[in-house]
Order: sequence, then structure tokens, then C-alpha cells
Amino acid sequence: MALFSYHDDNLKPKALREAFLSFVVVASETDAIPLGDRRAFWHPDVRAKEDLRHDNAQTWARPIVEAACIEILTATTAP
Repeated sequence: MALFSYHDDNLKPKALREAFLSFVVVASETDAIPLGDRRAFWHPDVRAKEDLRHDNAQTWARPIVEAACIEILTATTAP
């Protein structure tokens, strides 16, 4: 059972709900990029292009994920 759910009406404030949604957005936007063992099945030429997509995705996602993590930690550890 998940501790939090995006659809949980008891999950407040709204910013906390949006922080969890950030992970869904990043996963959705990056799920086609081959990672780990899947990379071995891609042609080297294609893999080079996908590596560039991966690097760009990391640059795009990092500030989103960092902000979400800070929001969640702040909201769940505040006295």
C-alpha cells in the first residue's frame, strides 16, 4: 500500500500533490528512452542518438525532480 497517492483527497497542500505529479510527468516524458539492459538491444547508431535524448532529458528533469523532492521533504518533515 502506497503511503501517498496523487488522487488522495487528504494529501494537502495542493503543492504537495503537484510535487508527486512531477514524478509522473517526468516518467511519462522519458519512458521511451532506453536505459539499463534495454540499451544493449539498440543499434549503436540509434543508441548514440538515444544517449543524447537521455542527456537532454536529464537536464530538463533534474530541476523538476529536485524541486519536487524538496517540496515533499519540507511538507512531510515540518513540525
